[in-house]
Amino acid sequence: MNELTVEQLRTQFEEFEDSTNEARALSEKARDYRDLKQWTGDQLEELKRRKQAPLVIPKIPAKVDFLVGLERQQRSDPRAFPRTQDHEQAADAVTDALRYVADNTEFDQVASEVFEQGLIVEGYAGAIIEPVMKRGQVEIEVNFIPFDRCYYDPYSRKRDFSDASYLGIVVWMDMAEAKRRYPKKAEQITELQTSRSAGDTFDDKPKWVDGRRKRVKVCQHYFRHEGVWHVAHFTDQLFLMDAKPSPLVDEYGDPMCPIELVHGYITRDGERYGLVHSMLGLQDEINHRRSKALHMLSTRQLWYEQGAVPNARKVAEQLKLPDGAVEFPSGTLADGRAQIQSNTDLAAGQADLLREAKQEMDARGASNILQGINEQDLSGRAIRSLQNNAQLEIGPLMDAHRHWKKRCYRQIWARIKQFWDEERWVRVTDDEDNLKWVGLNQPVTIGEQLQEQAEQGDERAAQALQQMVAIQDPRLNEVYRVENPVAEIDVDIIIDEAPDTLTVQQEQFEVMTELAKVYGPQEVPFELILQLSSLRNKDAIMDKLKGDPQQAQMMAQVQQMQQQMQQMMAQLELAQKQADIQKTQAEVEETAADIEQTRIETDQKRLENATVRAFPDVAPNINI
Repeated sequence: MNELTVEQLRTQFEEFEDSTNEARALSEKARDYRDLKQWTGDQLEELKRRKQAPLVIPKIPAKVDFLVGLERQQRSDPRAFPRTQDHEQAADAVTDALRYVADNTEFDQVASEVFEQGLIVEGYAGAIIEPVMKRGQVEIEVNFIPFDRCYYDPYSRKRDFSDASYLGIVVWMDMAEAKRRYPKKAEQITELQTSRSAGDTFDDKPKWVDGRRKRVKVCQHYFRHEGVWHVAHFTDQLFLMDAKPSPLVDEYGDPMCPIELVHGYITRDGERYGLVHSMLGLQDEINHRRSKALHMLSTRQLWYEQGAVPNARKVAEQLKLPDGAVEFPSGTLADGRAQIQSNTDLAAGQADLLREAKQEMDARGASNILQGINEQDLSGRAIRSLQNNAQLEIGPLMDAHRHWKKRCYRQIWARIKQFWDEERWVRVTDDEDNLKWVGLNQPVTIGEQLQEQAEQGDERAAQALQQMVAIQDPRLNEVYRVENPVAEIDVDIIIDEAPDTLTVQQEQFEVMTELAKVYGPQEVPFELILQLSSLRNKDAIMDKLKGDPQQAQMMAQVQQMQQQMQQMMAQLELAQKQADIQKTQAEVEETAADIEQTRIETDQKRLENATVRAFPDVAPNINI
């Protein structure tokens, strides 16, 4: 590598300072407007002289807060997909590892900060993804780089800064801290002198050294040299860390820059800016016209002929008071030599222009339609349709933010592949009740492999395991393979989409609930209604309803046995009913025979009685 000097690298930083002066001033103005600092010092002095109120109508802060809230509502998680069939199972472990790092480093909060500064307000910002040693093991951190602490190649044009020749971070630290971090340069750090700096973006004191606090401004500089990313730390005339190839590598082992920046918009001159920049003029107009209209409505003018009013100044002072008392010479007002003029017409004109400015501002960025304002008479579906259309305006910014997050996750994965080279367990928090752990670089011994195969029904593996255990074979503890080896896994990373489906889900839930009332649980299962609900722990409820697979199998067997028993009981009951019917028929036939016998005997008795009555002297010859 050709010998590089600190002057060469410092020139790159100063090149950025000199060429972005105006753009950074505009970005700082956007931040001031976000923080309600919307009047300059000269303007405040002039308003004070006029006795005019410096009103601030916070349109820009409201829009920024809404858009940041929208970004937070659409937060999503990464997912890893295998590039080959061999890594199909390992991709799930990579997904868990990425989400673990994101949770551990509060990545969602960092992403929201980058969204606000990089895309909405200042116009650019980013993060650095680097390893740190904690509790004896390497952790991956994603640290936010605010607008006033990052710099870049001003000739870069792409939104992801992939065409930049250099990127860097400005870090102010106490001189004692600088000596601790760079002990080999402690003597030279003590001798540092102040140096030139363009603008005051990077600190309240634009110097390389702040003498009162004894603070040192350090540039952590990443740059391309001979096609390879290098890194150096320097301040003024001193290398704190000599230039060398970047020790951080990508997933293919090549040196890379760990800084990921993003910008909102860019002019043809290469100046980055955010969404707020297009609202600055309208915000000024709203503030100025509102203040001017109020001032006009609260003041009146005195028109008078020379000599008509003895003390015009005193009269003017009284006219400014709501309860002022003005005495005019008799007849002065009647003949028109003195007239009190209100500014109602002028104030009305200011109010009309103010109304137009507000309407124009409401249509920018987070429009009233997107925020659901003034749409009370529309249905939820109609409002959602309008909001989807309105969201197209900020679609490019949301897409840029998703792409930035994806690049950060690829950086995280590169750090994991490089530094997590030992067995590592990460927790998975998908289930609220059951904490799960996933192993990376997990060694699997021969004994564990045979045990796993035996549990899957492999009889040969079971026999081999039994024999080796019986003789205490030392090979049982030998490593057979490594499960989820991060250095060998090749995956693609995507960001799950998180559309605003709350209203749709609520409507579907209400429809299914009404259908369940009409058709009952047989036609509209409870599980379907539960799935459409917004219950926080509905997944856990669904799992409990489904139950354990083995338990579910046993329940199915029990239910099958119950069905068989029910069928047998039904058959027995049918046979019993048939027997009862046959018995009843026999009893009916027997009863009929008895009735017939009784009838015959009755007829014989009647015949005998009739014979006796007809022939009383004849002995009866009928045996009854």
